[in-house]
Amino acid sequence: MVRCTYEQTLPASADEVWAVFSRFGEIDWLPGPERVETAGTGVGMTRFLHIPGLEAPIEETLESLDEANQRFSYRVKKNPFVPYNRYQATVGVEAADAGCLVKFESTFELDQEATEAAASQEAAEQAARQAVSGFYQMMANALAGAVSSGQSNRNASAEE
Repeated sequence: MVRCTYEQTLPASADEVWAVFSRFGEIDWLPGPERVETAGTGVGMTRFLHIPGLEAPIEETLESLDEANQRFSYRVKKNPFVPYNRYQATVGVEAADAGCLVKFESTFELDQEATEAAASQEAAEQAARQAVSGFYQMMANALAGAVSSGQSNRNASAEE
């Protein structure tokens, strides 16, 4: 099992970032998917990310949602984009001196394709960690952009 962690400080409050990040089915701020469909609501909800060039969407299911501690976890059914299996992640937001800290933690297994393409199991795991960390960095940067563009105010406006 490969374990990956990534943390990044964003220049916004934890509440502002959480307001965007916690909307599991609304990720229009994330570059890549041309559309996102959802099935269900709350814990158990599945989102289907349709990525150009992939025959099947990436399926992600919300496993837990902890509003009080600003954390959620999800799992990914086979992702046709990467050679990883049994991917599970927990993401969270914490207040920090200069804004907030976004934390990503994941575990997954490499499939045979990933292992065979590398010089060793260790090299395959390191390459996977680098790829996943790069995705998390892109996601954190996109999240910061969404917050600075005012998407964190979307729920507040809808409730007024």
